[in-house]
Formats: sequence, C-alpha cells, structure tokens
Amino acid sequence: MEIPTVAKPQGRLHQVGIKALQPNTSFLLIESHTTEERASGVLHPRDPELRVMVRGPCTLESNAIEHLSVRIDGLPYKLPDNVFGNRRIDFEDAQTVPLAAPAKSVGPKKAR
Repeated sequence: MEIPTVAKPQGRLHQVGIKALQPNTSFLLIESHTTEERASGVLHPRDPELRVMVRGPCTLESNAIEHLSVRIDGLPYKLPDNVFGNRRIDFEDAQTVPLAAPAKSVGPKKAR
C-alpha cells in the first residue's frame, strides 16, 4: 500500500510586497496553483509594507485595486491604468518575474 504524496507547486518562490495608498483598502492574495489564501486583511497608508512569500502565479483581489502598491522581489509592479475598483489581477508565473539586479560592488574611497 503506497502512501500518497502531495506534489509541491511549480514555480520559483518570490516575495510579494503590498502597501496601501488610501485608508481602509482590503485585499486578498491567493496562490493560483493551490488556491491557498496567502494573506488577507485591511491596510492603511501608515501600515508597513506587508510581505508575503508566494510560489508560482498568484491572484490579488481588492476593493480598490488602484490604491495598492505592489512590489515583486523588491521591484515595483505597475498596475494597469484602466484597472480600478473592486477587481482581481492575475500575476504571471514566478519564473517570468525578473530577478533583482545584483548589487554594485563599491571600491575603496580615493584619498584627496
């Protein structure tokens, strides 16, 4: 008798940062492969950025999507200009999100 195993969802693990630009902005972040609710709640502009780890494609819902600022792996994600109100936005597979640029090396300071 074999024990069934649960397969891990495909895709690279990445960090999604969500910040509100207006008070009382609700949101819901769902992983598309597993339909698991990763985060939900109400955000305010004074709240720190909410950071959630997600694997693979994900979906973001909000009552006022235009009042959310989204960063993926530290890079700002521009929401489409024609999207506003109570909407759902699908983010592509995590593997299509570009990796952050490597930090520039800093040489020693030159004496004057």
